[in-house]
Amino acid sequence: MLDSTLVITMNRPERLNALTDGMKILFRDLLLSVRDDAEIRAVVVTGEGRAFCSGADLSSGDKSAGEDILPSRPAPRFGWLELFHKLPVPVIAAVNGPAVGGGFGIALACDIRVMGEGTYFYPAFTDRGLAADNGVSWMLPRLVGPAKALRWMWDASRIYSEEALQTGLADLVVADEKVLEEAIELAQKWAKGPTVAYGLIKDQVYAGLTEDYGTQLIAEEFQQARASATEDVAEGVAAFREKRAAKFVGR
Repeated sequence: MLDSTLVITMNRPERLNALTDGMKILFRDLLLSVRDDAEIRAVVVTGEGRAFCSGADLSSGDKSAGEDILPSRPAPRFGWLELFHKLPVPVIAAVNGPAVGGGFGIALACDIRVMGEGTYFYPAFTDRGLAADNGVSWMLPRLVGPAKALRWMWDASRIYSEEALQTGLADLVVADEKVLEEAIELAQKWAKGPTVAYGLIKDQVYAGLTEDYGTQLIAEEFQQARASATEDVAEGVAAFREKRAAKFVGR
């Protein structure tokens, strides 16, 4: 962990970080531990080697990622990805290489995406005769609209960094070798901020995707009351009055 920032690295470079059941279990358990750890104030997710994640491991008989280690743990299918939205801290995808299928879903589940210039997203589902999964069918149309989402998924299009940036899939595009560095720098900036407020705003944004306006206004009233009771609000007000930079502690 770096200055309250946790870096999660998918580490199967020989398989382009393809997802196995064991990886999903470990991912889920790690995200649950982050949710309950007040010392972690930002998270970065990336891949080892030349890929972010190549999606589900479709190779037969592959037991390299935890089936023998965790034989009694039921493997999550897709619901574990909701934990990204439930974490009360910023989660940044450092997309260091192709993000394919389920790997694209992981990148979309993160709050922010930093993408390398030479990388791409690839909703490969129809190339395998499959429907979308790993949350892609929910998140993609909310970011780019239903028509573009349908076309990309029907065509199994490779979405390169320039188009991703123009359409809002990527929030920042940098040189390939700078992806992780830039993502960590962004995470550490937010890790020094008012963490409770960040978490509440994150709840507000994701709830607002499905709530009606009136319900959201009522929820904001309670969330603002929660924020107003924090040490960070007291510090923010004092800093404003004293004309200095605020020093937030995340509580």
